[in-house]
Amino acid sequence: MEKLNWTEIPLEGDNSLIDAFRKVKDPRSRFGKSLDLAGILAVSFCAIATGSNSYEAISDWGKSLTTEQLAKFGLKRPPSASFLQKTFRILDNENIETVLIDWLIESDETLVGKIIAFDGKTNRGSRTATNKGIHLVTAILHDKKEIIYQKRVSSKSNEIPALRDMVKEMNLNGATITADAAHTNAETVRTIVEDCKSNFAFIVKDNQPTIKKN
Repeated sequence: MEKLNWTEIPLEGDNSLIDAFRKVKDPRSRFGKSLDLAGILAVSFCAIATGSNSYEAISDWGKSLTTEQLAKFGLKRPPSASFLQKTFRILDNENIETVLIDWLIESDETLVGKIIAFDGKTNRGSRTATNKGIHLVTAILHDKKEIIYQKRVSSKSNEIPALRDMVKEMNLNGATITADAAHTNAETVRTIVEDCKSNFAFIVKDNQPTIKKN
């Protein structure tokens, strides 16, 4: 899949990505604020949108930026992998998601007639002895191969209800949703068609004989 061209993302001025991330609550003590939180979040968003899937990969992406590029994120140096891990561990994920959704809805073009592919993956390197790992569901704009939204799946749940939440949170009226066979069920279809006024194209496997017959 082609990666998003991060240089096309607005980083400065009103309704920029960094401007949106300034609305995220910063729980860090003054000793942990050596790097601007909005800049950290913006770097992480752009790194993930261009293919990074671990704290190490996000840090490496940040290290690839020039001094001038880092300055656009409001940073003098890129965050290390350990810095990212410590920071994200104490952030309110729901707060970040709400801020990001609002920004995407305000800045994105209409999705009428667009095909949105949903895909779930566990971030490499996020699993520990006590943690199942960070599992994300990603919404990809099919024609541009661009990530337009991601949602972290609760450790006590799975990506099926996460997708339902995502399609209700996003402005998908008139879009067509695609996903793998795990999402082929009546409740998800009802959410897409009735709640979101959108269309769907799902795979039906042999272990779903009733649906396949119909």
